[in-house]
Amino acid sequence: MPSASPVRRTRAEPLRFAPVTDAPAPPEPVWVATDADLATAVEVLRRAERYALDTEFQGERSYYPTLALLQISDGERIWLVDPLACDVRLVAPLLEGPGTMLAHAARQDLEILQREVGTGPANLIDTQIAAAFAGAGNQSLLTLCKRHLGVTLEKGDRLTDWTARPLRESARRYAALDVAHLHDLADRLRDEIGEERWGWALDECEATRVPPEPADPARAWWRVRGARSLKGDRARVAQTLCAWREETARARNVPPRNVIGDLGLDSIIARQPRSKADLDGCRGVPNDPRSVQAILDAVAGGLAMDPSGLVSPPDEPDDRGLGAAITLAGALVGQRARNLGLDPAMVAARADITAIVAGRPGRLDEGWRALVVGDLVHRLLAGEITLRLADGGRTLVVDGD
Repeated sequence: MPSASPVRRTRAEPLRFAPVTDAPAPPEPVWVATDADLATAVEVLRRAERYALDTEFQGERSYYPTLALLQISDGERIWLVDPLACDVRLVAPLLEGPGTMLAHAARQDLEILQREVGTGPANLIDTQIAAAFAGAGNQSLLTLCKRHLGVTLEKGDRLTDWTARPLRESARRYAALDVAHLHDLADRLRDEIGEERWGWALDECEATRVPPEPADPARAWWRVRGARSLKGDRARVAQTLCAWREETARARNVPPRNVIGDLGLDSIIARQPRSKADLDGCRGVPNDPRSVQAILDAVAGGLAMDPSGLVSPPDEPDDRGLGAAITLAGALVGQRARNLGLDPAMVAARADITAIVAGRPGRLDEGWRALVVGDLVHRLLAGEITLRLADGGRTLVVDGD
């Protein structure tokens, strides 16, 4: 990637391209429902430098989303892979190969691929991330295709039941459109934002390419209302009880609320029942014998836990007294982002600004963010530059930059 330096424009100047109004119709997708056909498709796809990939899944009634369809395109052909009929682990050689996966808003796709296929892509370009460097923010694929390619995607089957078989032809066409234009869209975005920003986009894609590790069940109690105020036995019971709920939900593949709701958790943590009679006085508790005994065991485990076994939420940093500096730095970051035609929310969250002001490691000291805004914030904090308002308070001016 070419070396980057902060751009010093005073207002956003995003490039504009005429839409491609004569985009060809996407090819008829090929339905893949056997392991042999999937292996053949993967062999073809591995010869491509880039492949577009998307997933359709449903997760309303399960702990893990159910992968219901896998769409893949090499830019000329589209394959719709039926995970309910064939082994999607056969896609692993494609993901692990040298090709680059094109996707849009890929975070959940990556998590599903890691779980169902056992691996993720070796290289990734996420067109939603790339579009953010053109000032688009978190835009949908439909919006970007209309804006950059002049292509209107169908959206009538967005809420279809993707596990239904046979899958309706209209649903197949809708699913195919999710990968039909990603090659053209990625090329268009690269032309628009230029090579320097394209390098920033690739860095951001790399940072999101590997999905996070599964949540530690011992930390599930951090999500309990008022968790930070729980102390002693209540905190330890909360940890063992919530860990039991999380592990049970995973094992049954159901949402945690289906094991026991939040009302039941709150009631048990407050009462810490030692017997079924005690438990009967708690609200929102399942009454099947297996759950009753598991809950009592979890409570007993919490009460018997050595205090050193408690996994407490991290201490919240004391940033009192930094409010003015955080506000000033936030104004600087927001103005610089807008000057560059970038979405300020993509450049930095308030937590990022707070971290750099407080002297803690964070994203604004890394990669392209350090070049674009991080170094500038450090100069502001060191008194090397100052800020003032101009144009009747409408413009923030940096003096000394």
